[in-house]
Amino acid sequence: MRAAYDSDNQVLVPLERELAWLRDYAAMMTERFRGQLTFDLKVAPGLEGVAVPRLLLQPLVENALRHGLPDGRGSLTVDVLRQGTKLLYTVSDDGVGIGDTSVKPGTGLSNVAHRLELLFPGSHTFTLAAGHPTGTVVTVSFPVA
Repeated sequence: MRAAYDSDNQVLVPLERELAWLRDYAAMMTERFRGQLTFDLKVAPGLEGVAVPRLLLQPLVENALRHGLPDGRGSLTVDVLRQGTKLLYTVSDDGVGIGDTSVKPGTGLSNVAHRLELLFPGSHTFTLAAGHPTGTVVTVSFPVA
């Protein structure tokens, strides 16, 4: 919560700040589920200064933990890389997955989708898919300078 208040009301922040918040959150959750949860953050080199939407990754990770790994057992991976003029976030878990049914986004995912549309109308992607062999993969991309 402190991260939300310490950002000086900035909509975009350097990726390194977003990752610091995410690392703190992940450390708290891996401690909570000590020995049961693994968290892996992979970031392509040279992206630390790229401006990204503030606190966009954390709700994606929280959603994966709450719905994909509800008992805190499993693996969660976050990949951040640049593809041309876009930044790509991929959040994947090896949990229960979403199956073949249609997924109705809850508050967290709806807020992420709405923020992306406000910040990058028509120039972002936000997908939710079944992982293979298990789990869920959420992919977000948006333009960066």
